[in-house]
Amino acid sequence: MQPSRAIYLFVFVLLLLCLYCKKTPEQNLEQFNSEFFAKYVPEFPDAKLMTKADIPEHHQEFFDEAEGKLQLLFDVNGNDIPEYIICGFSNTMRRTGEKGPYFIAIFEQTEFGIKRLYLHKLLVPPVSLNISKDTLRNGILILFSFYSDFAAEIYFENNEYHVEKLF
Repeated sequence: MQPSRAIYLFVFVLLLLCLYCKKTPEQNLEQFNSEFFAKYVPEFPDAKLMTKADIPEHHQEFFDEAEGKLQLLFDVNGNDIPEYIICGFSNTMRRTGEKGPYFIAIFEQTEFGIKRLYLHKLLVPPVSLNISKDTLRNGILILFSFYSDFAAEIYFENNEYHVEKLF
């Protein structure tokens, strides 16, 4: 084999490996674990990412039908870098009946690593996150009940995140 062909073959194999090994931001959504929460959400002891099994049982039957999501990747603040918007809860706080064990957190990947941009404590468990249909601003709808108006919206305005109750 000629040296130039060997180099091309090596570069081709390297590119293939990079393509298969590189994770998309959507794939990274599932990498939130206890170490991550201990570092970035220390206000909530023993925090974990919410799943369908963590929402109230009477809402679980609607979760798939309504295409429920408890994690989103969306550019709320308009800086062309999508934020990770996640629902979580504290195992410890929920187990002991402490008020407000649920939370919504927004993170962004920066050149220096992950940065927490926003954290909001919730009294009741969210059942889904959706991108707001508001055409004037980017926002995230937090649904607390499927097929109802029991919701809130997080949006970015005047250089900060805001939450507005919609119910």
